[in-house]
Amino acid sequence: MNEKILSVKNLKKYFTQGRETLHVLENLNLELFKKDIVIIMGESGVGKSTLLSLVGGLDKVTDGEIWFKDINISRLKGDALASIRAEYIGYIFQFHYLLPEFTALENTFLPLWIKHGKYKKEFVNRAAGLLIDVGLGDRLNHKPGELSGGECQRVALARAIINNPELVIADEPTGNLDDKNTRHIFSLMKKLNRKYNTTFLIATHNIEAKKISNKIYTLKNKRLYKYGGKIS
Repeated sequence: MNEKILSVKNLKKYFTQGRETLHVLENLNLELFKKDIVIIMGESGVGKSTLLSLVGGLDKVTDGEIWFKDINISRLKGDALASIRAEYIGYIFQFHYLLPEFTALENTFLPLWIKHGKYKKEFVNRAAGLLIDVGLGDRLNHKPGELSGGECQRVALARAIINNPELVIADEPTGNLDDKNTRHIFSLMKKLNRKYNTTFLIATHNIEAKKISNKIYTLKNKRLYKYGGKIS
């Protein structure tokens, strides 16, 4: 049996706007296992990004629990939560957020440099290997302004993997890409999933993601439904 990576239990998330309370997620449950590629689909505004922010420790739950392995991250704060994020979780967003003054290689190994507080040659070697994995072996010393949008997002994908995370969270990772680059990014995610046994949780509108996933959910009415209509 595969190792359970994540368990979301009866999750609730509310936002207060003046005198009104907006209920975004209500009694939501989700489990992820090692090597899963899980897709969350749903219309804009239903709470996909909110869910991913909560799972990734970037926002706080209103109620319920989020367990990363045997750690209840929904109860962690400050440095303890930051440590979990740095050690076990990688992030990919719709915008690549690469530093324009850094090369593809430097952008990729930057998380390792920050995590360890010093530069090591092994960081460069690992970053170079990952960029080769995503087809950018000839773009190591190019800066973001010298790369296409698809190439920049491939650098962002390599950067998300650099710490060898247990889980990579991707929020609309192909939202700014054309069909060809979209297919390429999803194909690379599958390749990295197989090579490094990395679990992926992906929120997307794009049906191409279904081709690489082993579990698909739809977020609607504040809860997750397995593809086909059964509630999770």
